[in-house]
Amino acid sequence: MEEDIEKIKFYTVDASDLEKAAKELEKNKMMRSKNFKDQNTKILNSRERSWLKKQGKNHLIDFDDSMRNELRKYFISMDGAGSRYIGVEELLDPLIALGLAENRTQVQALFDLVDTSKSGKIEFEDFLNILKIGEGNSPMVERFREMTRGRLVEDANVLPFNLVVSSYRRKMLMNAMMSDDPTVKGEGEKIYKAYSKLLESKQLGKKK
Repeated sequence: MEEDIEKIKFYTVDASDLEKAAKELEKNKMMRSKNFKDQNTKILNSRERSWLKKQGKNHLIDFDDSMRNELRKYFISMDGAGSRYIGVEELLDPLIALGLAENRTQVQALFDLVDTSKSGKIEFEDFLNILKIGEGNSPMVERFREMTRGRLVEDANVLPFNLVVSSYRRKMLMNAMMSDDPTVKGEGEKIYKAYSKLLESKQLGKKK
């Protein structure tokens, strides 16, 4: 009899352990569901782009599969923590350096358009939606297309994202100082001023 009681004690599971196990199972279930939805979305988007291509409607395609793969690498590069999310801070430098935004307010406004949950963080598809704002051949889409094709700066197709961004910024700063072309010089000056203001705001933030 005592032996049986000891066995029962041995196999008794603490209620808190059961609760933890249930939460872990629910978490894993949600992750599997999310991964399935993400994969399903990728397949549907890929099929849609393939159909548009066959119909001769390339102008309606934002980013083809190879470009999306490159953009995913850029996103992962910005997501230094490996959380699968990025915030406004991660977008500030790239968008300003590429001449796609002039200040934090503009970047925040773009971010807020896709951050529908108001969580302060966005996923890869949200990042793509930021790039597609304006639709069609928007400046953002075109700038990132050029980047994924390796045309933005020399060796862009082999450099990591952060180096492509900094190389392009240096190129624009040189244009601001040395270019004889008024349009090229003006674009360079615009990026130079925006980047200088960004650095100033970061320095002020550190002092507070």
